[in-house]
Amino acid sequence: MTEASIITAIMVGLIGIGIALTHWVLRKRTGHGFHWAMWLLLVAMVAGVVYYADYRVESRREQLVRQISGLAPTLARETERLGHEHLGYLPEQDDPIYLEIIEAQKRWVDINPDVIADVYTFYIDDNNEAALIVDSETDYDHNGLYEGDREARTDPGETWGEAEESEHDAMNGMVAVFDEPYEDRWGYWVSAYEPLRNQDGEIYAVLGIDFPANLWVSQLRESRIEALVTGCLPIFMLVVAVVLVQLVNHTNESLRRARDDAETANYTKSAFLANMSHEIRTPLTAILGYAEILNDEESCEILNDDRANDPRNAEIVRRCQALNTIQVAGQHLLTVINDILDLSKIEAGKMSIEQVETPLAAILRDVENLMRPRAAGKGVHLATEIQSPIPDRILSDPTRLRQILMNLLGNAIKFTEDGKITICVSVESLDDQSTNTKKSNAGTHDKPARLIVDITDTGVGMSEDQADNLFKPFSQADATVTRKHGGTGLGLAISRRFAALMGGDVLLARTQLNEGSCFRIVLPCSPMQGANMVTKLQPHERPTPQASATQSQNDDASSAASSERVLQGHILLAEDGMDNQRLISFHLKRAGATVDLADNGLIALDMIEQAIADGHPYDMLVTDMQMPEMDGYTLATTLRQRGSTMPIIALTAHSMADDRQKCLDAGCDDYASKPINKRALLTTCATWINQPSQRAAS
Repeated sequence: MTEASIITAIMVGLIGIGIALTHWVLRKRTGHGFHWAMWLLLVAMVAGVVYYADYRVESRREQLVRQISGLAPTLARETERLGHEHLGYLPEQDDPIYLEIIEAQKRWVDINPDVIADVYTFYIDDNNEAALIVDSETDYDHNGLYEGDREARTDPGETWGEAEESEHDAMNGMVAVFDEPYEDRWGYWVSAYEPLRNQDGEIYAVLGIDFPANLWVSQLRESRIEALVTGCLPIFMLVVAVVLVQLVNHTNESLRRARDDAETANYTKSAFLANMSHEIRTPLTAILGYAEILNDEESCEILNDDRANDPRNAEIVRRCQALNTIQVAGQHLLTVINDILDLSKIEAGKMSIEQVETPLAAILRDVENLMRPRAAGKGVHLATEIQSPIPDRILSDPTRLRQILMNLLGNAIKFTEDGKITICVSVESLDDQSTNTKKSNAGTHDKPARLIVDITDTGVGMSEDQADNLFKPFSQADATVTRKHGGTGLGLAISRRFAALMGGDVLLARTQLNEGSCFRIVLPCSPMQGANMVTKLQPHERPTPQASATQSQNDDASSAASSERVLQGHILLAEDGMDNQRLISFHLKRAGATVDLADNGLIALDMIEQAIADGHPYDMLVTDMQMPEMDGYTLATTLRQRGSTMPIIALTAHSMADDRQKCLDAGCDDYASKPINKRALLTTCATWINQPSQRAAS
């Protein structure tokens, strides 16, 4: 096997190993190898590389042959000019022509050291052997010296073996190159031959040029390796590209599966929380609702006056206190549920923040009015101070702003046993304005404004270590706080995250153990067009409707009664829970409505169709959204598809914004959250009863 074949075999073997390794990697990573078309392409490319390597070697060989054979005619003509034909076949070594030709040979070697190793003349004798005529000293090692028999001058007439075909070709008048390396006593050569002619044009001898075979072979080897490397580069790049594409696809597939798994887990979590919310809120509706009914029937307003101290009312007081405990505990459980759902929505990235007109001054006033009774019950003074003019209306999220204020103020009251709590409100970075100015223009403020609300208390305060855990979910200052004051530790964490979603923050401004704390709310403040600048809150204002919804259910009975609306009409209540059927129908009937009951949506649909057929259609449908057989969403959608214009009020225990929107999208006109707020339910029903639905299918 030739050296070229060995090199080619090695390179092809390496390519094969690389392909096999790639195939193994792909099977390991992706579970399958190359497509058959890819294998065919690789085989074709490998064959092309081998062919390209052979082509490059052959091209280099031809180049070297031309280079050697190109020198031979020139040197032969020069040798003829020097009178070589007059020397004969056995010249005298002191012949001037002989010596001149030797010097010329040495000069030619010195001029072309990288191409010519030796120049000589010879003829083929009668024994078919090549015999030397002129062979000069040769400095093979290029050290300037002619040392040893190998580099010494060779005597005329010395032979070196049977003449080769190429040497005969030269004697026959052809420029011949013997390009298969051969070895003699002088070295390892590749030779070129040029015929020498006398004055009559007859060939009488041959000029030979020896080229170092090692250099010849190395150049051919370099050409082959260069060709193989150049040819293998596209294969390598193709293999790398395929591997990278496969790995990227595998990575993308893994990421897709991970994303799908995360979305599935997130959906499962949301569905679980929604279902748990429904399962907890539904019985909580019955607990709080019946407690409210009993509270009204027991005339528990006596707890708020001197009659509570009359021994004759002791039994009534005991029952009323028990009812009050049930209501307070139920409201606390409801708060915990709402906090957990809010935190879940925030962590899932599904909590949406509104940017709508927000009555800032009214919210501050409402929160103070709502929380003052709790503070007063502990002997704590609560006051709001406007430290700089503030716009009465800003662009923000009123629900989240109110929730943040209620959470922080509720914490301040919880941890303050005596002293005072102050709500300090200011706006920073607004243009200076006179306190007498009544109007502001949102477009006149070049700098962004910040709303700053500091809630300062004289409560227990905190140590530095306790403050570190404040804003972590389910964390409080320490276990003692939980045992003494209760709570889940979610309020501050949720408030801070709400503030962050609104573009602000909630932070602990300062605290000192046993002296009190100050929590700061920082939010963007964009006054609405034409907002009034206010410097104080008007006292004794009634809370806004949104604030009223947050009041506890145990307000005095007279206030509750005054808020009820009289209902006149025929209402169908679709509710699968017997306790809630009795509770909700009790409130609706007590308000004046006629109520029929359906245990699920399918029964409700049949009753509605039958009522229409009898000529006495229902004036309103109040439906729970989660029921067996047919849920409220399907019921509402089906009615709208059939052209019904009957008002539909949804009862949902989910209480999340997207769940409420889902009710409206299904065709409901309005909704009420569980646990049922009696006044809110009756107000909503009174608003829509006998009114054609705005969501009826066109």
